[in-house]
Amino acid sequence: MRAIGEVFDARTDIVAELAAGRYVVLHHPSADDAEHLRSCVRRAAALLRERHGVVVHIGIGESGSGVAALAASCADAKDALRLAGDSAGVEIRAISHLRVRQLLESASAVARTRFTSSQLNLLSRETDFSALKQTLVAWCECGFNLVTTAQRLAIHRNTVIYRLDKISRLTARDVREPGVAIALYLACLIAD
Repeated sequence: MRAIGEVFDARTDIVAELAAGRYVVLHHPSADDAEHLRSCVRRAAALLRERHGVVVHIGIGESGSGVAALAASCADAKDALRLAGDSAGVEIRAISHLRVRQLLESASAVARTRFTSSQLNLLSRETDFSALKQTLVAWCECGFNLVTTAQRLAIHRNTVIYRLDKISRLTARDVREPGVAIALYLACLIAD
């Protein structure tokens, strides 16, 4: 707790231990604080690794004022950690980047299963389903940009075109249409 307090040492910062190995930092951000906050978080993680040999996982909730908003922010930070999955390295996850996953998880398991099945049923039978799913996710997260998608996946753009055409053929829907792509994207997120 002292190591974290050395980094978050403003008089408005509050550092507390929730349970053994679990800490919360209430940090009062300024208007341009997003990068400063990430810098502080990285410094705290490095300090904990250096002094205590621990790898930390950090969830960042949304800013809020008042008890209810602070409780929601803590819950969001916890969700960010859970939604991010396991990793061997330092993980810094902000809920602002995981809101879609959080929303999808709030649907019932039955609804998620039915939606995923309706969108991915034919694709999931393919031997290259994993590659097709990766391509769909990259396609959407890269703003439906062919070159950026190919760079992100480290494959040739013709391979991206081939996969998108295969997905469109198998689903009988044009994956280049944003509405279709987004539905498939959400199903891929649920499947993961």
